Amino acid sequence: MCDDNTRIDWWISTRDSVLFLIYLSIMSFFMQGNTIEDWQIYVLLLIYLVHVTIMKMNHTIEVIFKRTAANVMEVRELNRLASSDIHQFHNNLDTKNPSIEVLNTV
Repeated sequence: MCDDNTRIDWWISTRDSVLFLIYLSIMSFFMQGNTIEDWQIYVLLLIYLVHVTIMKMNHTIEVIFKRTAANVMEVRELNRLASSDIHQFHNNLDTKNPSIEVLNTV
């Protein structure tokens, strides 16, 4: 049965894909000699504990990551607007009711 309201966010697949690639890379590096040393086991265990911690704090990390990405994209878009047509850029600024972001930068 398929639920039409199911929403899969890019964050989930990106997070899991990146962690999986890190695991595979490190395990491939460790398996080059067909043996695993004790310290390599501890490294893999530490990576697992980091993964569990990331999963436990998923919401907090997701908000921080998405907020940072949005800020970077917003700054990039503002720079693009300012470099293309500065007059249009100034017309879009609301000086009577500035946003909190504008006030923070001043």
